[in-house]
Amino acid sequence: MLEAVNTIHEERIVHSDLKPANFLLVRGSLKLIDFGIAKAILSDTTNIQRDAQVGTLNYMSPEAFMWNEQDSSGNTIKCGRPSDIWSLGCILYQMVYGKTPFAEYKTFWAKFKVITDKNHKITYEPVSNPLLVDLMKRCLAWDRNERWRIPQLLQHPFLVPPIPRELPTLPDNQQYSFLLEKISLYWNDPEVSRLCSQLHEVVDNLERPRKD
Repeated sequence: MLEAVNTIHEERIVHSDLKPANFLLVRGSLKLIDFGIAKAILSDTTNIQRDAQVGTLNYMSPEAFMWNEQDSSGNTIKCGRPSDIWSLGCILYQMVYGKTPFAEYKTFWAKFKVITDKNHKITYEPVSNPLLVDLMKRCLAWDRNERWRIPQLLQHPFLVPPIPRELPTLPDNQQYSFLLEKISLYWNDPEVSRLCSQLHEVVDNLERPRKD
């Protein structure tokens, strides 16, 4: 999803209505659709101007709700790429928790009140990997200037786990077992698990003393 949105952002296009329904799998490839309210960013700015409030409520950024208001510096609040980042954060939140961050607020005005309140804290229930929570927070920062951009998100430790410089110093067969265990844990695929089991048997046979 990040890569798809990054493609349009590099072409200076803000989608403005990112939600799960606008991502489709076509022959195994992810496609981003519905550019009905997308808008190009002018060459001399980083934001877009709209004539009306647009988007899907559960995925709309604070600035999308406040498009015709002014910030503390007296500048008109505008939408740009960070607005799409917020929407991606809402999608990720839904993938993790099964609901959007503001799903419990049922009416437009209830959602408007909490989403535009910079002091409102989004609830993040604990998950097995704390880096996932950090990734959501990078997307759902209330201040659009604090949200990470897609190139940063693509390098987030949750998506690009750090590789240890050196494997533990172990005897060869033990090192094979160590690697197989890690592969089984991080690559949740039945075929991979089957192959790892077969390789474990090979390693076990190598560790047994030979009989003359």
